[in-house]
Formats: sequence, C-alpha cells, structure tokens
Amino acid sequence: MEAKWKLIERLDWGRFAAWQGNQNLPVYRWFYYKEAFSPQLIFEIVRSFGLAEGNVVLDPFCGVGTTLLACSEFGVESVGFDVSPVTVVTTLAKLQQAGNLGAEILERGKEIIKKPGYIKAADYSEYRIAKYFDRKTLCSVLACKKEIEQIEKPHTRIFLKMAMVRAALDASFAYKDGSVLKTGKRKRDFRRAFSHHIKTMLRESAAAERKAKAYAVSASAIGMPLKNNSIDAVITSPPYLRQEDYRKVYLIENFLLGGERQGFFGEGKEKTAAYFSDMRAVLREMHRVLKRGGKAAIVLSNAYMERVIECDFITAEMAEKEGFVVKAIYVLNKRHALVKRTKKVGMLRESMLFLEKG
Repeated sequence: MEAKWKLIERLDWGRFAAWQGNQNLPVYRWFYYKEAFSPQLIFEIVRSFGLAEGNVVLDPFCGVGTTLLACSEFGVESVGFDVSPVTVVTTLAKLQQAGNLGAEILERGKEIIKKPGYIKAADYSEYRIAKYFDRKTLCSVLACKKEIEQIEKPHTRIFLKMAMVRAALDASFAYKDGSVLKTGKRKRDFRRAFSHHIKTMLRESAAAERKAKAYAVSASAIGMPLKNNSIDAVITSPPYLRQEDYRKVYLIENFLLGGERQGFFGEGKEKTAAYFSDMRAVLREMHRVLKRGGKAAIVLSNAYMERVIECDFITAEMAEKEGFVVKAIYVLNKRHALVKRTKKVGMLRESMLFLEKG
C-alpha cells in the first residue's frame, strides 16, 4: 500500500511496548503476559493526550490491566474490556487494594494451606494440565481451587485465585518459550509458594497508589456496553495479525481460572480478511463511544504472510473511513521478516496510530 502518512520514528518508546518493563514492578508483575506493554508507555500517551482528572480512558483489549493500572496511578479514570476470563480476573485482582480485607485474605489463605489438599481423580490424565504437574502437586492445586471457589466474597476469592495461579505455575514443570508451553524443572513446593504469594501480593497491594477509579469487564471489544460519546481517549493494543492463539500458551491459567475466551480476534478460514473485518468493527465502536475530538492510541504490528502486510497503514485507512483523523503513525520498533529463520524478506514495523475523532 502506498503510504499517505508520514512515519515518525519513536524508537525510544519501543522498549516500553514490551513486557520486560513490568517484571520488577510491584503488582504489574503478578502475571507474566508477554503481549502486555509497560506502564511507561501509558504515561507517555496520557501526557501526549493532555489527559487529567475527570477524563475517562478506554482499553477495549485490556489484557492484564496495564492501561487501567497506569491510568489509575496517573489520576485518570479508566475502563477495560476483554473476552478472556484469565485476563479479566487478573486485572480485577490487580486493581483492588486489599485494605481492610487483608487480614481476612491472609486468614482464609492459611485455612486452605492447612487442609489436607487431596482430590481423588478417576484418571490422572483426564486433566488437560496433568502433564505439567506431578500427581501430588496437581491434587493439592485442585483442592486449593475448590476451596477458593467456595469463598463468597468476590474480592477475597479473586485475590486468592491470583495467588493460587502464581503458586501453581511455580510448582509446575511448565515454562513458556515464545508461543509454546514446554516442560522443565519444578521450582517450588505449591503450598509454600501459595503462602509466599499471598503475603507479597498483600504487601504490594497495600502500598500501591491509586488516584482514580478503574473497572474491568468481561465483554467483547465489538459491542461494548458504553454510551455514545462517553469516552475521552482510547489506549489499546489489539492482538497482532498472525498472533498465536493465547489459549495454548496460557493453558494452565485458563484451566485454573475457569474458562475459555469467548472468541479469538480474527478467527475464520480467511484469517487476514477476518482480522481486518474485526478491526474495522472495533474502530467503528471506538468512534461511537469517543467524544468529539477524543483521541486514540493503537499499538499494532505488521506481519509477513508471503508478503509484508502493512497493518498500520491498512488500519489507518479503515480508521479514516470510520470518521477518524490520522494524526500520526509512530514507529516503535523495526525488525526483519525472516523466512526459515535466516532469509530476510522485508522489514516489519511495530507502530502506534494516533487518531482523533472528527
């Protein structure tokens, strides 16, 4: 596609468009999610948009809540949607501040740890995650899951679920290698890890600064339950074209947190056509809910499918047709498209579109 828009290099922002910036940050690091970007990127965008107290930010693909957490720290109200139960539970756990519930969460956690922790399984292999655990550990994890699901108070239940998932991953043989879940050595005893994560999460949650409200809801970005002209800005990153199905690499988290996502963005036999059809629908929704003059920042990446697919230009073209003005396209990262891991066949961009509702 012939470019109508000038590309502006912001490679200094590129390092923020990745998970690595979260790994040492309290609360943000609770859930390893390689598709997430760092809060520093959100801070840069919020400043660029001139957002302040009284504004509301939307993230239609909120993932594990980085946009919502960062906006809350900055003092800007936010709302996020996602179709993945895993990411919504994770985001809700991160957003709540334990406060007065801290003592109750700690006590319920201790009660669960003291219980025998054994669930009989007619067939150990019947569980999809069985290959990643020894039998004793899996039985303890399942017993813990059952106890937590019976807790009535949602805040306590969600918080302990997050601690359980972190402990289960520590006690499993699983590790993530790109888009693949592989097996290696177990790092920790499950019950000790569970106790450790409860305590550290409570400490980090109590110390976290929240200056504005944030909400996370399980819903599709196509058909969000929001009023017309109700949002000041959108900050988001849709799944990338040719991105792996997250259900595979997050198999354990999906199983333990209880559910599969409602649908995968861009599903269909003609994946490229389905992807851009869904993207067009999301842009239409974003335009509907944004106030006049409202701004949007969308992080996305080009892809190689026998040729380079310039997703940033295609999305910009669709955005204009939906009534947006393309203010800028920032290049965050560049890399070579490779065939058979060695042959260079083109250059791929990771870009950020800055849009404004006309």
